[in-house]
This record gives sequence, C-alpha cells and structure tokens, in this order.
Amino acid sequence: MKKGLATNLILGVLMAGVSGVSHATVITEIEPNDTLSAAQNVDASFSLDSAANIENSTTIPHVSIAGTGNGTYDWFKFTVSGTGNNFVLLDIDYGAEGDASSIDSIVRLYDILENELAMNDDKANPLDYGSISNLDSWLATTLSAGSYYVRVGDFGYSDMPISLGRDYTLNISVDNRMAPVPEPATMLLMGTGLAGLIGARRKKKA
Repeated sequence: MKKGLATNLILGVLMAGVSGVSHATVITEIEPNDTLSAAQNVDASFSLDSAANIENSTTIPHVSIAGTGNGTYDWFKFTVSGTGNNFVLLDIDYGAEGDASSIDSIVRLYDILENELAMNDDKANPLDYGSISNLDSWLATTLSAGSYYVRVGDFGYSDMPISLGRDYTLNISVDNRMAPVPEPATMLLMGTGLAGLIGARRKKKA
C-alpha cells in the first residue's frame, strides 16, 4: 500500500513537470546580445507555467525575459517547430511604467536571413495584464517552422537602441512546440523518490 502511494506521488510530480504546472519563471537577458548573430537563444526556457500576464499560458508554450538597456538593441532567438502556420505572440510588459526606467518599446521580428517580417510599436486597447500604457509593444502573427529573431528597441522619436537602465519584460509565446521537459528540480525529486522506494523494498526483503 505504501509502495503504491509513493509511486503515485512520484508519477504525479513527474506529470506536473511535463505539463508545466509550476510557478512561472522569468529568465534574465544575457549580454552580449546586441546583434542577430549574437542573439540570446531562449528555446530551452519555454514552459506551460501559469502566468497571469501571458495569454493562454497553460496551453501555449511561452518564455518571459527580463531585459535591461545598455545603449544597444536587444536580440533574442527562438525556434518554431510545428508544421503549417503556427501562432506566435510577442508581448512587452512593464516597459512604459511612467518612471525613469520606462521604455517606449518597439519590437521587430526577423527570419534567419535578417529579413524583417513584422514590427509593432504600440499595444492596442484594451491593455492586457502587465501593461499600464499602450506604449508597450504587442505583435501577433503566424510563422512556419524555422529559426526567428526578435529585436527590442526604444521607439522614442525614432527606432533607437535601449538607453542604459531602461527595462522591460518580453514574453514570447509559440504554439505547437514540443512539450517542455521536466525541470531539473522535478527530475531530482523523482530520482530521490525512486531511490527511496528501492531502499524500502530491499529493507523489507531483508
């Protein structure tokens, strides 16, 4: 009975890791990511974590990146793996906060050959959670399988690099990606539980 209960507990934890039912996380921008060739690859950080500021967060894989300006553009790379046309959403949050760190964001989407596919400066009303101003960018499109790049800049009076200290959160949602793998902590917990089961079984036989 105890063995069955422990086994079910471990399986439950493992399934939670696979389905992404856990606390939402935000990764940090890693410099230098100032050009397309040096873009930060965020593929490994997609999840189905529940996130109040992201549309359909538990059904569409997504990643959130906290970025801070250093006088350059910020570049990020992601992969679309599904066949046909796949829904993709780029959403800036916490950019135009009305303080010294505010940014009037502009996002541009490129393919692997650096051809611009789409861009957005302002978010339409009604605003989503995470934004108090329509100066935060919001771009929805569909893409075929392949590698793509996002460039974040500061619109200001023109499209320019992000000034030092100005910050934002970029959310990238990509439909039809492969299911996220369990987080390392989940795998460790599962391994510990399995080891405990084996030990208990050997002790019982002894």
